[in-house]
Amino acid sequence: AMNERIEMRLGQKVKCRDGRIGYVRYIGSVHYSSGVWIGLQLTTKAPRGGHDGCWKGKRYFQCARGWGVILRASQIVGPHFEELGGAVRTQRISLSTS
Repeated sequence: AMNERIEMRLGQKVKCRDGRIGYVRYIGSVHYSSGVWIGLQLTTKAPRGGHDGCWKGKRYFQCARGWGVILRASQIVGPHFEELGGAVRTQRISLSTS
């Protein structure tokens, strides 16, 4: 899937297909399924299904209970645009001052 090729890094702020926003805390495989999975610490507490980074008996990352979710990479739309815009602006400033 195209989404599995989105460049993601730990700590990055990303947007989910369902509109939720979170910070990437885990990238990789999970013990209960195949494919690429992303562990997120959400910016707002999950109304249901949230955890603390421990899922189905295995620890993938650590966050406050109820704020963590693990999603297929295909559920991530891309970087959260506020962060992307900020990064571009910062880059432009550093180029113009050098």
